[in-house]
Amino acid sequence: MPQSLPTFPTDNWYPLSALVLISGLIDDMLNDLEEPHQQIKAAQTKPHILSHEMVQRAIHVYSKERNSLSGYREQLFRWKQATPTSEQLEEINRLERQVDKVDQTLSNILTIANDIKFKNIVNTLSKGKVELGLQMLTGKQKPLG
Repeated sequence: MPQSLPTFPTDNWYPLSALVLISGLIDDMLNDLEEPHQQIKAAQTKPHILSHEMVQRAIHVYSKERNSLSGYREQLFRWKQATPTSEQLEEINRLERQVDKVDQTLSNILTIANDIKFKNIVNTLSKGKVELGLQMLTGKQKPLG
């Protein structure tokens, strides 16, 4: 799962001198999403390999991470207003594109996770009561919810 993200308090934004720090965080965030993105794409064709709890946790964590992107966008916007040098402006523009890639990757992960969740629920509901009861008793099926 992703690393903890910095918060962006509305009354205390980072100065332009923190550009290198935020740059590293955004780049790391995108790199760190590659593996889980590939894993969940692989699981899409075999949704049964992920438990309901795992899917719910992924949806929770990646939704929270996606919600944090507004803070990065606001920070980058504020830096653009602070008359950065041409090199800093180039880096800010690059970071805006990176945040867009992070957003798209998170969106893809969440779409797949929700699809897996739906498929697992449909699969569980399509089982007969006896089959479902036996699977729950043997630990092969956990109750949803």
